[in-house]
Amino acid sequence: MKRVFTLVFITLVVIAPATMTFMASTSDYIVMEARTPENGNWSIERIMIQAETEGIILRITSTDVVHSIEIPDFEISVELVPGEVMFVELPPMPQGLYSFFCHIPCSPLHLDMKGIIEAL
Repeated sequence: MKRVFTLVFITLVVIAPATMTFMASTSDYIVMEARTPENGNWSIERIMIQAETEGIILRITSTDVVHSIEIPDFEISVELVPGEVMFVELPPMPQGLYSFFCHIPCSPLHLDMKGIIEAL
């Protein structure tokens, strides 16, 4: 019984935050952390928003090394310095999938630092 509890606890605390999905409304700002993949990757890897609504604001910090967030479809590129808070405003989006990723090589697993914004 104790082993089952331990496995469930690890799944919820360690694995779930690395693959978290966030459904945003227009009154929200989304708090995200950028971390090297070895330290947990993006705190939110899938953001779902309502298409064609007001823009959404991302509040992003880096907790370990210099990262960046790139959203090519909207020509967004912001450097994320550890300890600093950056606010990134996303414009209203047509329905679709939009990728985001870290553009600054941060670790051997740097190419795993990617996510999706889904406008529904």
